[in-house]
Amino acid sequence: MNEYLLIGFKTILFLLIILVIIRIMGKRELGELNVFDIIVSFMISELFSNAISDPNSSIFLAVLPILIIFLVQISISYLVLKSSKMRTIIESSPVI
Repeated sequence: MNEYLLIGFKTILFLLIILVIIRIMGKRELGELNVFDIIVSFMISELFSNAISDPNSSIFLAVLPILIIFLVQISISYLVLKSSKMRTIIESSPVI
């Protein structure tokens, strides 16, 4: 029973954390995401799903890689905003 409560607590906690992180990163509609943003979303969801399914995993050890990905994503977004060379490397041109 205690294991189920822990999994429920982790699920709610990680959901709130991911909502805050996604709001801070300023994500748009799915169709407006570039490849890098989609990869970041997949990585975050995979890390959280692994942490939720393992009741023995530490919450801090699950949140730490998410925070690192968040900081890297914010840094790369800033570089893309300031550098046109980085923009062409990271973001692809739209296909019509």
